Amino acid sequence: MRDLKEILESLGRLHDSVVCRVSWVPEKGILEFEIEDFFSNFDGLPEYPGCRSGSLVFQEVENARFDLDMVEKRLNVDELSITELAERQFEVSIRFWPNGVIKALCRSATWPDLSFEMKS
Repeated sequence: MRDLKEILESLGRLHDSVVCRVSWVPEKGILEFEIEDFFSNFDGLPEYPGCRSGSLVFQEVENARFDLDMVEKRLNVDELSITELAERQFEVSIRFWPNGVIKALCRSATWPDLSFEMKS
């Protein structure tokens, strides 16, 4: 999870990304966010590597809270942050604009390869 936190910070905490789908499976403790483009924060800049979609899957999830006011037709990410609360316990918070937030406690996550070469 610490690696994912560093990756997300290097990507601007997914600012301007769009969540296409949210899947919450409470009996399995899985919360999944399907992201339209992990690199959308760089769109229009020379270093934009192109669109890369995929899912962030948070596992061993407890205490998921959803506070969404669906004014917009899309879930536009303002910021996704991960805070370490204790050994192997993290709070994930994804804020949307113009408003809304999803928060959850989790212990692990899976994510796609988000490495890219900077264009010169």
